Amino acid sequence: MDHSSSVTWGIAGEVVRRRDRPIALTAATNAAMVAGAALIAWSAAIHLDLWHSSYRSIPTIGRLFLFQSIAGFVLAAVVAGTRRLVPALAGIAFLASTVAGLVLSINVGLFGFKDSLGAAFARLALTVELAGIVVLSAACLARIVSVRRVSAGVVTASAPIERQGTK
Repeated sequence: MDHSSSVTWGIAGEVVRRRDRPIALTAATNAAMVAGAALIAWSAAIHLDLWHSSYRSIPTIGRLFLFQSIAGFVLAAVVAGTRRLVPALAGIAFLASTVAGLVLSINVGLFGFKDSLGAAFARLALTVELAGIVVLSAACLARIVSVRRVSAGVVTASAPIERQGTK
């Protein structure tokens, strides 16, 4: 079975022709994926700056800040480079876990360290991460909607797929 570059796999494993997707929705979804990736990278940059300026001397937390920044830059590149559903979902989970870590650190402490919203960049990081969750969630929803809108004319995996320009 020939799966040329004009097809992609849908939500339920069906094959969907990319040229059948609404162009405006696809463009908006791709833009949201790239914007979400930029927000992941921004969060990573904040954590790298905090690690470099002071947090690296805090046991466990320092290493977690460094890990968050490295993982964030890698994940941002994957989300922006692929603009696919699974990396975007991973980005949402990553940002949510970062928010959860900050909230835990503020309210009860984390690994013996208690932070506050008054700490350097805490409010900015929280805003960037929540915005990233919203943007990537919208992108994921739009991606799912764009695939499902085509489902009435979906090419099934068992049906032959025409190459672009042939009938």
